[in-house]
Amino acid sequence: MKLNERYGKPNAHYMKRLEEITRYAMDDYARILAFRVDLLLPVGNSHKGYDSAVITRFIASLKAQIAAYLQRRRRDGKRVYPCKLRYAWVREFGELNGNKHYHMLLLVNREVFRNTMLNTGNSAQPRGLLVGMVARAWAVALRRTGDMANKVPFHLPGVSYELDRRNGTNTDFFRSYIYHISYLAKEYTKNHDDGERNFGCSQG
Repeated sequence: MKLNERYGKPNAHYMKRLEEITRYAMDDYARILAFRVDLLLPVGNSHKGYDSAVITRFIASLKAQIAAYLQRRRRDGKRVYPCKLRYAWVREFGELNGNKHYHMLLLVNREVFRNTMLNTGNSAQPRGLLVGMVARAWAVALRRTGDMANKVPFHLPGVSYELDRRNGTNTDFFRSYIYHISYLAKEYTKNHDDGERNFGCSQG
């Protein structure tokens, strides 16, 4: 499949794991909502106190919120589908200011979350449920509370994919998805010299 080579050839191991995580998610559920989120850290090199544990806290919070959401629906007598969170993350550093940030691929059951829940919000339309969960999870990860919890730095590129197991992987749509996520596998802007991991993902 064609990969994004704008920044050089993607890391083969990272690509293998990204494709495996996608395959695991499609084995879990008939339809998958996959999307990317960019998690940003404080600027001006003040990120140095944030190691990869910040991602561990983010994932734990997001999983807890999903579980609580399903429990509320169950309590209200609504139909509940399972939703195991699959994910992969990469650590990078900005070209201009050297600031550390993370790109994440998140995959959830499409029967639970729709792409309309990824609305970032404006004056006419409120922020979507899933975006709110991401924001709260990142606030927890950064240990921000009060008013600061509403100002966490993250970015949604605005591209999401609803993958259907019945359509398989030999489609232009799936190839477009692989091209999109291959951006995470680029070696450009990654640091291999400080002893921290540049890649992590959920397990099979």
